[in-house]
Amino acid sequence: LVDPQLRTRTTDVVGTYGYLAPEYLSEGKVTKESDMFSFGVVALEIACGRRTYQEGEFHIPLRKWVWQLYLAGNMLEAADESLGSSFDRKEMECLMMVGLWCVHPNPKMRPKAGQVIRFLQLEVPVPEFPSVDHLVDGDVTKTSVPLKTPTSAKACIA
Repeated sequence: LVDPQLRTRTTDVVGTYGYLAPEYLSEGKVTKESDMFSFGVVALEIACGRRTYQEGEFHIPLRKWVWQLYLAGNMLEAADESLGSSFDRKEMECLMMVGLWCVHPNPKMRPKAGQVIRFLQLEVPVPEFPSVDHLVDGDVTKTSVPLKTPTSAKACIA
């Protein structure tokens, strides 16, 4: 029998860059938190209508771009352009907030799958974010900034 602690370790990191959690890249260990990170990237791709990395003009990873817009108070600028204005702002903010929460730099701060399901079903409002290290040019600095959920996202339940 194989020790359960050894089953989640890999000798080679396998996966598509951009969907892989930073801790998986550094430690090679698959966890619920690293799976949640990947889910968050997909949620952001759906909300934004963009791949996590795109050729051409868009060189910053999607999650970092949305974080920057969030910190600037302009998160909805990341919404899928092909939708025009034909989307529910509250639902879009909820999806983006869930995506950002899932890609939180600290794996321990990411939500559990059950929490995500309740948020996406609009059963409960997305809570305030736990603090996150401030992102500067895509790099994490040591300055801690408490993140607040936008007022309209707090009220994702109509």
